[in-house]
Amino acid sequence: MFAIVLPILTLVFFAIVTPFLSKITRSVGLKNVESYWTTLGFLLALIVDFRLLGPIAENNVLVYIPYPTSKPPVAGFFAVDWLGFFVSLIFILVGFLSAIHSIDYMSHDTGLDQYYALLLLMVAGMVGLAFAGDFLTFIVFWELMSISSYCLVGFRKHLWEPIEAGFKYLIMSASGSALVLFAMSILYGLTGSLSFAHIASSMMYADSSQLIYLVVALLVAGFGVKAAAVPFHFWLPDAHPAAPSPISAMLSGVVIKTGVYALIRTLYLFFTPSLVDFTMIMAILSVVTMTVGNIMALLQKDIKRLLAYSSIGQIGYILLAMSLGTPFGLTGAILHIFNHALMKGLAFLCAGAIIHVVGTRNIDELIGVGKKMPITSIAFSISLLSLSGVPFLNGFISKYMIFAAAIEAHAYLLTVIGLLNSGLSVVYYLRLIQLLILREPKGKAATAREASILILIPLVVMALLCVLFGIWPEPVYRMAEAAANSAFAKIEYIQSVIKP
Repeated sequence: MFAIVLPILTLVFFAIVTPFLSKITRSVGLKNVESYWTTLGFLLALIVDFRLLGPIAENNVLVYIPYPTSKPPVAGFFAVDWLGFFVSLIFILVGFLSAIHSIDYMSHDTGLDQYYALLLLMVAGMVGLAFAGDFLTFIVFWELMSISSYCLVGFRKHLWEPIEAGFKYLIMSASGSALVLFAMSILYGLTGSLSFAHIASSMMYADSSQLIYLVVALLVAGFGVKAAAVPFHFWLPDAHPAAPSPISAMLSGVVIKTGVYALIRTLYLFFTPSLVDFTMIMAILSVVTMTVGNIMALLQKDIKRLLAYSSIGQIGYILLAMSLGTPFGLTGAILHIFNHALMKGLAFLCAGAIIHVVGTRNIDELIGVGKKMPITSIAFSISLLSLSGVPFLNGFISKYMIFAAAIEAHAYLLTVIGLLNSGLSVVYYLRLIQLLILREPKGKAATAREASILILIPLVVMALLCVLFGIWPEPVYRMAEAAANSAFAKIEYIQSVIKP
């Protein structure tokens, strides 16, 4: 089904055309056309991606083989189920909103043709890995996403901080990719295939061994780097402050979710509890990740570093839900992936608007800025309260599901640790609200003014979505539930790909 690749082709086409369009339009005196072109590209990609909803609802798994003469397990191909489809919508939606935010935010930078082309390619890579049906296709799009994101972190290359952060991200992420490649080679040696369905089919009849445990460890470590799970998280607190704020929103909102998606796809599809019990590994990882992330966030004076460590803590909650090994727990994890993409994307865009106006990331110099930026401060408050898990906002729903699933699975210790960490996170979220929004402005903050309309549009839209899906979570919950069920429906996935 060719329609599967249309979102990817749309994003790649717009990325390729962007530099040429920029050169032509600037030669005739038109500026910033590439930003509107990119926004149009994301909108069209979102539309063609959403049109897959009907076919997926009808068939559950869609398969497209670009070269019909070469069939799996040899050829690269695409296989889209509810899980891949749902996360692809998240990737494109946050990319679309970040592109709108970038129109004014990035207008004073040079090299915008490169910036927008890289942004489109990064999202194309994320959608491609979500749609991949085999490791070969997956790793190609994984590297497309990774290389684009390295460049975007270090985009302001005239400053030392972005270069250092981008290089650290490059080294750590490349190391993670090497571990994944090592795991791929072992799986190929064990099964004779790189197709996810063929590997899953072979593993159903495999016996537990140290080699399989090694594969699990390699996958967890390799994908854990991109997910920013502790102790593989060191790149994230540096990358977020150094990157332009729209890219920080992308990194925290969706890029780290690709690591989580990859863990769900591989661990739940390839392995069974009788073969290898990966849930204990995930439980330990979740506890360490949420605890370190929340404690470190308490100590930060840089608003973007605080939000970066907060993202690490939120990944811990998702890993906690994944460690339960139940459909209800995984539904909560996937729903939190969506909600966190909105909440944290909104938080970073709000922080970006404040930094854009005031010119500093230091929290002590931003005291009272909310009084001068009322729309931004309201949106920021919604994002922080939602991250805290306040009822009637979207973060409450997914957090409630995660802890309810933990209690249902009799994981009482994990529940207590998760709740304590959630309470700890409320401290620094409320502290930000109290300092930035409730205090009287002084210093640089006293001269602040509201950001431009193009910067505010994504903030208002995302804030409204946080409220909407807090009051009416049904549509997103149903999609998350379908995605979780598809992760467990390995027999259906295998049979859809390996047709008689």
